[in-house]
Amino acid sequence: MTAAGITDITVKVISISTPTVETAVVATTTTTTTTTTTTTTSTSVIPQNTVTITTRTSSSTSTSTSTITSTSTVAVVSPAVSASDEHVLAKALVSSAGSLLCCVSLCFGVWRWCRVRAARNRQEAAAGAAAAATAAAADIPKTIGDAATEGSVSVYVVDPSVLGVADPSVESCSEGVFQSSDLVNIMTTGIAEHWFIKPSDITPDSKSILGSGGFGIVVKGMLHEATEVAIKIPTRFQSQEESQLANEMRLFRHIRHSNIVLFHGATLMRINGGSPCLSLVLEWVNGGNFGEYMQQLRSNGVFEADGQAFAHKILLDVARGMTYLHKLTPIILHLDLKPANILVERSVPPRGKITDFGLSRFARNSLPQHKVGTEKYMAPEVAQRKHYGPAADVFSFGRVIIWTITGKLCQELISSTSFKGLLQTLDEVALSCLEEEPHIRPNFVQVYARLTTITTTTTTTTTATSL
Repeated sequence: MTAAGITDITVKVISISTPTVETAVVATTTTTTTTTTTTTTSTSVIPQNTVTITTRTSSSTSTSTSTITSTSTVAVVSPAVSASDEHVLAKALVSSAGSLLCCVSLCFGVWRWCRVRAARNRQEAAAGAAAAATAAAADIPKTIGDAATEGSVSVYVVDPSVLGVADPSVESCSEGVFQSSDLVNIMTTGIAEHWFIKPSDITPDSKSILGSGGFGIVVKGMLHEATEVAIKIPTRFQSQEESQLANEMRLFRHIRHSNIVLFHGATLMRINGGSPCLSLVLEWVNGGNFGEYMQQLRSNGVFEADGQAFAHKILLDVARGMTYLHKLTPIILHLDLKPANILVERSVPPRGKITDFGLSRFARNSLPQHKVGTEKYMAPEVAQRKHYGPAADVFSFGRVIIWTITGKLCQELISSTSFKGLLQTLDEVALSCLEEEPHIRPNFVQVYARLTTITTTTTTTTTATSL
């Protein structure tokens, strides 16, 4: 290391053993004086196995004083060193420095490679997690909120047969219990199906009679001390009344629709100290039947204004409820559709609800062809005791429409070309429902669609007129 321009070089080597000539654990001071060009080399061993080698070169006469203070083991090389030994020593220093530089470079390379590899592994892991999350999201149905921002969503109904479940039906294995009108067995079924109401859960109000008829009376009551209900109590205990009441329970258990009176359950009631009888507990509708509602509209002189729109809304509700009944499996035929069996909830707009399923039946090919219903609203095939089906209810609904727009009802077909606007369209729907041949009449899906079209057309016409 005698290259010109280099005056001081300090090299630190870890864990290097250096041979020593003399060893002492003292503080040592060495002074060397010369009058000629002299090279002084001093070597000291530092604690912790660290060797510090300092080389100073001078080109003129000088006095060099070197002071080495140490409290550890110090190895001192004799100052009388030959030129060949100095060359060997310098060569050893250069070799050691090169080896150290190679080691440092190798360690740095390994450290750098480890960092790069770790970063690459993290990136690959993040990419894999993102791909897994995307695949999982593709298998999960999107919510309505997602559909609003990310596009359309495919939603479809799955046939229960794929899970080995039989075709769903309104009928159940307990149907024979209701056909026999066995009071005890009906109550047992109600307890098992959780629709039998305990006496402690219901309180009737005998002073609040909502209606009466050949079947018995309907009184207002309170269910669970918070819900107003209507209790239908038979007053006679003949086989016909029992059969109709049991038939209503049988059907009401499976019917859930906003335009059909809700069935809360059944309970035991006693009137005037008589025998206990099974009574229906139904939704209490705040308002009268459709006949009373229309009579009030006409008496108040408001039918020509808002009354027509309200009447149309109620007819639309009835068509919606009948569409539901005719879409069940098997189909439920009401067979006594008339204004008295349509309740009107007094709200704005009003809501129509179908009630009284005492004469209703499942539509079957083996259905006994009895004459059932109210004569003026009865379909010709029912009156003639021919085979009848869903078209019989459509005919009765046509009669209800005619009664709504005219306020009267006769056995013969009633229609008038003097109707305008909404009433004219309702009259056209009624005429299609009153076809003599059942197969020519529309079904309730078509009737409901036609009534809905009336709503859209009326709204468009009203808007155009106001503009």
